[in-house]
Amino acid sequence: MYHIKVNGVTLQATVENRSPTDIAPYKDLANAIILQAVEDYRKWTKEYSGSHDDRKLRKGIVELKEFFRSEWFSLLTKLDGEQLLARLKSELEEQGHHVF
Repeated sequence: MYHIKVNGVTLQATVENRSPTDIAPYKDLANAIILQAVEDYRKWTKEYSGSHDDRKLRKGIVELKEFFRSEWFSLLTKLDGEQLLARLKSELEEQGHHVF
């Protein structure tokens, strides 16, 4: 089971043995995609310094923001992508990281 907590909101994905017709594995995959995006957003934001050399990192962060605001994100989860981004931003700023 995967857990990730963002300012009091816990997202989780579980992997268990299920029948092939069960929709749960697809939900698990959707949760895992979102969890990975959250982890990447945190990591890349912490690594980003704002220098010219960080263009690739900045592009990745921008793409993750677009993902959280996308129709695809809303198909994967009932979470509000804007709220999730706001919570992540708050969390990272509390830790002293610059969030653009």
